[in-house]
Amino acid sequence: MVFRGWLLNVTICENRKWFYIIINAAMFLTIHFPIWIYSGNFIGYFTSLQFIEVMVLSAIFSTTFIKSRSIFVPIILHMYYDLLVFMFI
Repeated sequence: MVFRGWLLNVTICENRKWFYIIINAAMFLTIHFPIWIYSGNFIGYFTSLQFIEVMVLSAIFSTTFIKSRSIFVPIILHMYYDLLVFMFI
């Protein structure tokens, strides 16, 4: 809700759409830092380049928000991704 519903919606413009999607992805990545630090996986996520997965997913979520103009589409995609991770990892 915060990253797509508010921040991306406020900053997005047609001319520099990808710039704002990348900025939004970087901010979405930083919100995961406390979770990774608390769980002791922070160094592991960076040495194995798994942080790129979070940025790519954020870009996908942002793009679907822009295309659909509905916050529910990225929310459902995020929930589906979390379910898949929970089931298979």
